[in-house]
Amino acid sequence: MLRHKVEERVHEEGEPSTISKEDLCEARKKWFRPMPKERKLKRPLAFFTRHPNASLGDILSWGWLDDLKVYVIKGEFGIQYFKCLIDIKTLPWWDV
Repeated sequence: MLRHKVEERVHEEGEPSTISKEDLCEARKKWFRPMPKERKLKRPLAFFTRHPNASLGDILSWGWLDDLKVYVIKGEFGIQYFKCLIDIKTLPWWDV
């Protein structure tokens, strides 16, 4: 079925032309949004306790996200999500 569709399109529109490297480079610039320059580290943010014994730096803020029904702790180097308040006790003692 796919082969039939490809043959049909080639028959109607002709063979597709190749894209030059310059045009491809310009097109790639539009594919992704530029990263913000002020971000210090390139490691990804933690989603649902990545490693409970690893500290993500000093705690900057914490709170309850009503949409996700989770507790959130924002540290210097990432964000951790906890389903229950008691799960926060799994953090290293210096963070608690």
